Amino acid sequence: MTERRLVLAHLYPEHMNLYGDRGNVLALARRARWRGIGFTVQAVEVGDSWDPAAADLVFMGGGEDRQQTRIAADFLARGDRLVAALANGLPMLAVCGGYQLLGRYYRTAGGERLPGLGWFSAYTEPGAGRAVGDVVAETDLGIDPPTLVGFENHGGRTFLDGGDTRPLGRVLLGQGNNGRDRGRGR
Repeated sequence: MTERRLVLAHLYPEHMNLYGDRGNVLALARRARWRGIGFTVQAVEVGDSWDPAAADLVFMGGGEDRQQTRIAADFLARGDRLVAALANGLPMLAVCGGYQLLGRYYRTAGGERLPGLGWFSAYTEPGAGRAVGDVVAETDLGIDPPTLVGFENHGGRTFLDGGDTRPLGRVLLGQGNNGRDRGRGR
């Protein structure tokens, strides 16, 4: 019998690992092992050759403005192939800066505008102060209970701005994307 195997492409693990994002990868690996699924991590750094079709799942963590600036051109250069793979059903877990760079753009605290892939219609601007603390959101993902629980720590404020882009959930506790519209994620 052939072993089931999951290949995770971890984009920019050296640059985009601000809050211990490797922990997300470790949690995915552990959950796969619990289910008897082999798990391979393919680290993809700036300039590395990478074919999104070789991955079953993509993960990209967060980074400070200077780290996002360092990987932005490389990420944008991969954009067409990554967006095509996402459109073809490749799942991606993107948090913090990874999430921001999947939108239309991210403006750093210093005012530099980093173009994003435009995978979804959103943009991120710097905010006044940080949104830090527990976050609870209600979602319509069809899970029971319909509650997502986590922790947020971000200075950017993300705004969904059109198309079929809608929030992952409605924030019950915490700031969410921007502290105004009660949306969280995408």
